[in-house]
Amino acid sequence: MASTLSSVSTICYIAAAVLLLLAVVFFIALRIPSVFNDYTGRTARRKVYNLRAKNEGSANKSHQSSKVNLERGKVTQPMPKKSKTVADDMPGTALINDNQAQVYDEQATEMLVDETDESAPTSVLIPTRASSIKLEIIDEVMMIHTQEVVL
Repeated sequence: MASTLSSVSTICYIAAAVLLLLAVVFFIALRIPSVFNDYTGRTARRKVYNLRAKNEGSANKSHQSSKVNLERGKVTQPMPKKSKTVADDMPGTALINDNQAQVYDEQATEMLVDETDESAPTSVLIPTRASSIKLEIIDEVMMIHTQEVVL
């Protein structure tokens, strides 16, 4: 029995060594360190750092104006400040006196109608003309919701 256990343990040690060697080969062949760096963002940080270092060393900065633009000068001028309002220039945009809001009492219980308006309705209007469209039921469908299952 002892010799059998000794041979089984020897076979397991050899299998462990082969699997360890296989794991190292796969670790290198599948480039696991680069996958880990991509996953954690180290590769992106390194690329951004290299781009910034390259841009700092170059002569042409992207935020500087070109020679043609510097010679041309400013294209736009600052807007002049106005002391008067826009409504003074355009009377059509000002508030018309006829359209001003009326202030009513908060506690009023009567109809909120201006007394000067004679044509104001005193009750709810009901249409006097009946509809000329006649509706006809073509098909009546009744739906009933049940828990029954039909097989």
